[in-house]
Amino acid sequence: MLTGQRYKLIPGEVKLYVQGYYGQPPATIDPAISRKVLGDKEPITCRPADLLEPKLDKLREEIKDLAISRRMC
Repeated sequence: MLTGQRYKLIPGEVKLYVQGYYGQPPATIDPAISRKVLGDKEPITCRPADLLEPKLDKLREEIKDLAISRRMC
């Protein structure tokens, strides 16, 4: 405890873990700790990859002049 208060400084990775961005934790996180870590944010309940926007088509369009064939992109 560097600040004299527990859970005052929480690394971003821990916040993402508690929020569910690394998948479901193997054990339940204490709700009091979860509230303290997340504040007003809600944990995600879906598959984290579902929150990513599709980028492949946009990237293919950006590099189409660089590729010799479709296999390369």
